[in-house]
Amino acid sequence: MIAAPDTKLIDRTRDGLKRSYDLKELGEDKRFLGFDVIRDREARKNSYTYGSGLARQWGVYIFYHHGDRTSKKWPPTSLTALGADQVLSSGTYFRNRYIESGASTPIASLSHDLAKPANGTATDPPLGGYQYIFSSSLLTPETLHQLQTLADQHEWGLAYNASFPIRAVSGSVLAVQILSSLNTTLTTSTKTSGLKMGIMFGAYGTFMAFFGLAQLPAASADFTGVVDYASAFVLELVTNSTAKPPALADVSVRFLFSNGSSGLSEQGL
Repeated sequence: MIAAPDTKLIDRTRDGLKRSYDLKELGEDKRFLGFDVIRDREARKNSYTYGSGLARQWGVYIFYHHGDRTSKKWPPTSLTALGADQVLSSGTYFRNRYIESGASTPIASLSHDLAKPANGTATDPPLGGYQYIFSSSLLTPETLHQLQTLADQHEWGLAYNASFPIRAVSGSVLAVQILSSLNTTLTTSTKTSGLKMGIMFGAYGTFMAFFGLAQLPAASADFTGVVDYASAFVLELVTNSTAKPPALADVSVRFLFSNGSSGLSEQGL
């Protein structure tokens, strides 16, 4: 499949490939990695929904940024009541997506009984859920936008620079861990003790470093910004093959990202 914002670029790429390879054109894609593609030509946009032929999940890797926390200026830092709620919300979403009986996209051969909370006790947030809030008279939307823009530019420059690769070392380490985890999943997926899900927690700088190495800003400039608390990205191993295990050539990797826990919903990341 060829995708680009410019149809002329698509035509040039297709014609160049045809000169080197024997290609068969299948027309516009109607389904991609288990999603039905819905085109609204008047609005000039596409949308994607889960289809009846949903791709099977063979394993996932989740990279997660912690929830809202107290300031590092007054250590030790800890999650605020909001942060604890964000983490609970995110964990519940992933459990319902991959693990629970009746999960929306269950991982193949993973028993929902294998993953349980450590205990069922409830904890109350400190001070009855008291939270600091900013004053709208001090931080207007315009001021907040300016501060966010400057912070994004500064942190992106520290996390990734194509001419200075060492800045993205945390992203490089994460990429190796992801590849190792997904490869292990593919080679052990049919075993009871095989790795089905990998989860890693990290700082926003690692998100940005990985995004830069993966060239995601070419898809959207939003990937150059500081991610919100409780953000997550997921790499899913998916296939339409019914073989156990599927041939490597039949397995694809699906990338999903939510900037903050508010993006986690039944419709997906």
